[in-house]
Amino acid sequence: MKTKGTQFNLKPMFLQDVFRYSWSKETCHPALQGDWSRKNPAYGQCLVTALIVQESYGGKLVYCKHYDHYWNRFKDGMEVDFTKMQFTKQEKLCADMIKSKNSVLKVKHVANRFRLLKKRVILNTLELWISGASFDNTVDMI
Repeated sequence: MKTKGTQFNLKPMFLQDVFRYSWSKETCHPALQGDWSRKNPAYGQCLVTALIVQESYGGKLVYCKHYDHYWNRFKDGMEVDFTKMQFTKQEKLCADMIKSKNSVLKVKHVANRFRLLKKRVILNTLELWISGASFDNTVDMI
């Protein structure tokens, strides 16, 4: 996660926890907000989460049109999906296309939700750091 003057190299399990703590009804896709709950916090969070991962680590935004779902693919081919838990094991995702950050951020609610989630992720990361969370296993500050 890059912030002005400091780069946080968050390890995946820590980042998963930060996302869980940061997701909310307000960061959920507007059409899904009525069904969002803490029981399934990843619900409706895929695009804004994938945008934060892409901004922090690079790679591509992968899109599955069957489930209107986004995740990340890195240069080495590794794929990361921090919101996959919203689906059952029977629901099979397929990579239908690659989307650009600029094209998805043209949608006003996406840009607004992205900014809100990014702010929360940064604040929650800093809050955990200040509170003395065990960063030895979760983050490298560069």
